[in-house]
Amino acid sequence: MFNPFVPPSAKLLGIANHVDSVKYPKLYLLLSGEKFWIVFKTLICLGIIAYFGSKGYFNLLKWDNATPYMNVYVLLIGFFIMVNLAQMIRNPEYFFQANLFRITMLLRSAFISIFLSAILVFSTLFISSILGVDINRLKVSSETIILLGFNIIMCYNEFRLARA
Repeated sequence: MFNPFVPPSAKLLGIANHVDSVKYPKLYLLLSGEKFWIVFKTLICLGIIAYFGSKGYFNLLKWDNATPYMNVYVLLIGFFIMVNLAQMIRNPEYFFQANLFRITMLLRSAFISIFLSAILVFSTLFISSILGVDINRLKVSSETIILLGFNIIMCYNEFRLARA
């Protein structure tokens, strides 16, 4: 909606038709131009980013020399962000459709994810009790297993999206 890389729609440009062009010619010219709407959407995006940045939600990952394997994750996350930004700039309509498809698949697979997570938690607890393994000593929590089930479903969804 506020993607500045998507050209303004006819509805957005149609707002100028509701302004009296004789009485307010400057406002009419301002609202009827594509450049104004692109700048306006860019300012809204920057405002949203500045708001959440000031609240501390946009913290960048730190490079850690003590644990070099974590730096691989930082590089992968950075690569993912850069690829998505490039895709959003080059082809914003496709980017929107792909993300809409991802969100739809996420909502559809929520029940499957809950069911799979419950099976994973139960089977982990059951197998560990049969083998006599202390779960507290392994530091395996049910929340971690639930997150694993959710990630398995999302990985499958991304695979389906890549094949589509």
